[in-house]
Amino acid sequence: NYSIKPYRQMDGTFGSDLRDKAMMLEALTLMKQRTEAANLAQEIAKQLSDPDEWSTQSTAYALIAFSNYAGKNIDKGNPAPYSIKLNGSGKGGSFSKPLYLEELKIHEAKENQIEIQNKGPTVLFARLILEGVPLLGEEKAASNGMTLNMVYKDLKGNAINIASLEQGKDFMAEAHVKALSGHGNLQQLALSAIFPSGWEIRNTRTDTIGLATGEAISNFDYQDFKDDRVLTFFNLRVGEEKIYRFVLHAAYIGQYHLPQSKVEAMYIPTLNARSQGMVVEVIPEHDSP
Repeated sequence: NYSIKPYRQMDGTFGSDLRDKAMMLEALTLMKQRTEAANLAQEIAKQLSDPDEWSTQSTAYALIAFSNYAGKNIDKGNPAPYSIKLNGSGKGGSFSKPLYLEELKIHEAKENQIEIQNKGPTVLFARLILEGVPLLGEEKAASNGMTLNMVYKDLKGNAINIASLEQGKDFMAEAHVKALSGHGNLQQLALSAIFPSGWEIRNTRTDTIGLATGEAISNFDYQDFKDDRVLTFFNLRVGEEKIYRFVLHAAYIGQYHLPQSKVEAMYIPTLNARSQGMVVEVIPEHDSP
């Protein structure tokens, strides 16, 4: 029985149905059971092509098993012929390795049509990978299984407008993370609180600056301070909200882009949330009268 019910683990073995199918595909390939292996290979190819993201372990094991399967089944004496066209023009060729990569120069902001043809008996699996960066100001907030709300306050806990801050001002950012119902307790979460280059992050582990908020910081498993971000790792129960504070300093005059902060389950990346990006400014400090 090669059927596995869908599942994903956030801890323990960090397994998934994809990882288990990959282990079976590897074993069937070694035993030269090509018929059974072919069916599993089709399932794995379909799952890898889904828009869902997989953990590093599941993806790596699937690629290892699939490359072994492809390497055993490709006829190296008779390379696999193909043709590829982008917007009506292209070329033909062949390859004998299990994996082949073709980089395409698509037209930005226009519709593109890609046509791939298999001209040989070997089964080919095509995958289109698109990469890009959202335009500044067009990043959208998102919530999938959890919510992330970034709130900015002065050191006394009063809300402030960060669109324009005076140089030399100390303030803080609060990351409010809450788990939504329907996904159980969330484990192995990673929060990346990212800030513009015109702000400096004050490391509260060594900096004794006081925060007159009257609220305790939520517990976490590990926290790492970088130049432009703070990484926080923690778990979250259903319906629970955790708050993490970061002390900041408006250091350099100019206009900057505040990137999206994000939180995700490291082993189930489809559970995630992102904040809204925006443009912020640091202005000269007003002269005293």
